[in-house]
Amino acid sequence: MIDQTLRIGDLIEVPPVRTVIRLEEGRTRSLAIAESFVFTEEVSAHFAVLADGLVKDHGRGFFLQGDFGSGKSHFLAALSTWLSDRPGAEVLSEHHSGLGRTRASGRNILPVDISLLNYRATTPLERIVVEAIENALISRGIQTQLTPLTAFLNHFKALLKSGELADAFCRQLKKSPAEMDAFLREDPRRRYVEGVRFMKEQGLKIPEVLVEERHETFDKTIN
Repeated sequence: MIDQTLRIGDLIEVPPVRTVIRLEEGRTRSLAIAESFVFTEEVSAHFAVLADGLVKDHGRGFFLQGDFGSGKSHFLAALSTWLSDRPGAEVLSEHHSGLGRTRASGRNILPVDISLLNYRATTPLERIVVEAIENALISRGIQTQLTPLTAFLNHFKALLKSGELADAFCRQLKKSPAEMDAFLREDPRRRYVEGVRFMKEQGLKIPEVLVEERHETFDKTIN
């Protein structure tokens, strides 16, 4: 006799649940992050405060606190998805009127999501933030110079406009002039080391730190 007893699995379907969500998933899995996000009463209140702050003309800062496993990273990944207008952003706007109004305001927002888990404890926070802002602007097609590394590489590229120096650098690296632009964009830190070594070999003065004061850097970022 065939056992036709129904089991729980025959009656309901439970979708896979990710027990750990990282901030970066707001970029890599934005639609899934948005569709799995639940606007509880408390979460909706938090988003209302954020939406209100985003349309103000003065800055505000917020701290997100919660117990381990309470959903802080999911919250931030969803917020990153919405701020960046990635796939899934419209899902979040549909579920929260404050987000919809903020989007309709036409506010120009540059989201920069940073996970300190990706950096050593000895890396200065200022460097982490400024590099992230610079990369976010460049990803939007806005070429800018905020970090000493970028400033040096721009200075070095200007030096290579001299045909004699450019030829010498190409010979040293066994690269053709046509390959040089792409080569300098790859692995900027390694290009910095090679550029400094080349300048010393050529008897050229190594420039001092090419960076503005902190307030100048952030003024440039905002404007």
